[in-house]
Formats: sequence, structure tokens, C-alpha cells
Amino acid sequence: MNYRQIYKQYYGSIPTDNNGRTYDIHHIDGDRTNNDITNLIAIPVEEHLAIHKKQKDYGACLRIAAKLNFSQQELSNFAKLHSKQQVYNGTHNFLGGAIQSATQKRLSESGTHNFQGSGINNSMLADGIHSSQIQWSCLCCRQSGKGSTNFKRWHGNQCKLKIIGY
Repeated sequence: MNYRQIYKQYYGSIPTDNNGRTYDIHHIDGDRTNNDITNLIAIPVEEHLAIHKKQKDYGACLRIAAKLNFSQQELSNFAKLHSKQQVYNGTHNFLGGAIQSATQKRLSESGTHNFQGSGINNSMLADGIHSSQIQWSCLCCRQSGKGSTNFKRWHGNQCKLKIIGY
């Protein structure tokens, strides 16, 4: 049972504001998993946003602001503050690289990596070697470089010897 259902079961219907929006159910202690009835309170959406802004809980602000139809710029500002906060706290999912490596390996193994079929050796991706580190050599002119996208996008299709049929 989710927290809104718990609130309704104990207090009855959730109030609505003058615009017809139902109130938000706020977790008083900030723990969204603590659905004890003493931890739940119904408040207007704007008040809910103000509480989380004051607490600098920008992830919650982003979710609430989206319900209030904030502009893309305002939502982007909350997202930026949330990301900065996660980096500062050491909880951002891109810190350390372990998540990216695991994701690249999973995508490669499942055959859904965006470099699939581009000539990149899938075992290299599975081993955690980024495509920017892969050496390439043109079969026509023997020019070499590093990074698969550079070869595929620029040199591989534009090689002058290949174009003139040499």
C-alpha cells in the first residue's frame, strides 16, 4: 500500500486546493519509505515545494515543480542543483565509473550497445575499454588513429583513396 492510500485509509479523502489539485502527502522526517501515519501530512503543493526548497532537497523540488507545470528552464535549474548536490555528497551515479563500466558491459553483452555493428570488437566493450581508446587503421590509405566514431563518421566514409576507387 502506498503512502497516499495509507493517508486516505486513516484520515479519509485527501483535500484539494482552489485549483482542484489534491494536496501532496509530505513525509515529515524526509524518509519516503517511512509511511507510518504519524509521518504523513497533507499540504498544498506550493507549500510542499517551499518546504523542500528550504531543506535544499532539490530532487524533491524537481518532482514537485514538474506537477506545477514549471518552465523547462526552472525544471532544468532544479535538476542542475540536484546533480551538483549529489556530486558534492558523493552519491551521483556517474562518480567512480563503476556504473558506466557495468552498463557498457551489459549493453554489449545484450547486443544493444549503440556501437553494435560499427566494427568495434564487442569483447573490448565487455572488457570495459571505451571506444575512444580503440586504435583504427584505414584499409585504403593505411592512415591510423584512435576512437571508433572518428573513423566511422569522418575518415572511413571520406577516405580519398576509397572515393576514387583506389
